[in-house]
Amino acid sequence: MKISYFPFLSTRAAVLVLVCISLLVDVGIYGFIVPALPEILQGEFKASESLNGFFVALYGLGVLIGAPTSSYLSDKYKKRKLPMEIGFIILAVSSLGIGYSTNIAQAFISRAGQGVASGIIWSIGLACVIDIYTSDKLDAPISIVYSGFTMGALGGPILGGVVYKYFGRKGMGYFMFGASIAILVLRFFIPDSKDLRIILALDQQLKEQETNNTQPPLNPLPEDSPNDNEINNVPSPVITTDNSTDSEKNSSAKKYKEITYLSMLKEARILLLCLIVVFTYGLTSSVEVVVPLEFDIKGLAADKIGYTFLAFSVPSMIGGLIMGKILESKRFTEKFGPYKKRFVVILTGNFLAGIFTIILGASKSIPLSVVLMGFIGFCIGSGNVPILSALGAHILDMTDPNDSGANSKVYSLFNIAYSVAALVIPSIASILYKSIGMFLTCLFLGLILTISAIVLMGYALLRTNDIILS
Repeated sequence: MKISYFPFLSTRAAVLVLVCISLLVDVGIYGFIVPALPEILQGEFKASESLNGFFVALYGLGVLIGAPTSSYLSDKYKKRKLPMEIGFIILAVSSLGIGYSTNIAQAFISRAGQGVASGIIWSIGLACVIDIYTSDKLDAPISIVYSGFTMGALGGPILGGVVYKYFGRKGMGYFMFGASIAILVLRFFIPDSKDLRIILALDQQLKEQETNNTQPPLNPLPEDSPNDNEINNVPSPVITTDNSTDSEKNSSAKKYKEITYLSMLKEARILLLCLIVVFTYGLTSSVEVVVPLEFDIKGLAADKIGYTFLAFSVPSMIGGLIMGKILESKRFTEKFGPYKKRFVVILTGNFLAGIFTIILGASKSIPLSVVLMGFIGFCIGSGNVPILSALGAHILDMTDPNDSGANSKVYSLFNIAYSVAALVIPSIASILYKSIGMFLTCLFLGLILTISAIVLMGYALLRTNDIILS
């Protein structure tokens, strides 16, 4: 089952590369148009500034449609590859639509299409990661994947500003179309999760046979092998057939059916994590709306506005990677506990991000604003990685180790929360900015995030009883 000419494509590392680049392209396309929004909507289409927030919100509406639909089907049929491919096709077509829109309505519809594609790519892509890792080994892989998100957030606005300046809106459409097709091709050559789990298990068996100099067994290692899951970092797949009774099969099927969206929302941890997503991504989406408007008033061109987002994205990527390593460290786990450690970091990172956002609103200087964006980015990156890993870890603990029947659905909840944030909060921020200015808008955003971080994650800490190793 190994791909003969490119064995790397059948490894965990290949999946991480795929998902990392997928999020890079997806988020890069999301931010690609941000620095040019004032010139496109106000300059080309003569729209009101209040519609800038609505344009961002439509992306969230698309996510709200794409994420739960694709996740339900993906988990039901145990397919990851085909849904992701469909997602990138939708992303390519809708991106080209933005470049060729002749009126604002067409541009808005195309933006919603990008949101649908994003919902598919995010949910299915993150599910591919937790399909092949155990709950205690998720933080570092998730931090790598999150670095793709931040690199996309970094490169998207910069490239978007430059491409729009020299090639216009059609040039932006062609660029986004090409990036979508490129990652679609990569997805085609990497095995689906179900096949990859089998490949990884067989590879591990071969390594063990070479180490022990034993005769290769005809069947895979039994399920009760003491170190099998530990070594593979994935549940052992059942490669042979008809080894289980009908009652065992029915029991497994029953357990799978019980993992529904409603049953997940009844889990306090999942619900609290989804709520904090609304506020943290509501803040970041709003910053992407009001900061370009403020810098545009201060005389910055679209390409230079894009460069200022370097200050936000690079520290966010660094914070996420650092925190992924720290969260998997034995010392940190022993100090706070395997679950509490994530909630502590989420609370601290988002609380500080809210404080720095308030200070950003009071800043009158562009250089100081850029520095503050860096602090916000670092705190957001540090706080967001454990949100993603905590969701994945919790759903892995809820389900049968040999079943991935809810891995995509849990991240569709994440995407739904993200879409609610993108639908509601940037629209409010855009209206507030026009009515009361930068400081009061940032004060509103910062207070919402700091208060929600304390209340939600404080409650999560109180509800969590970790066994801390001595």
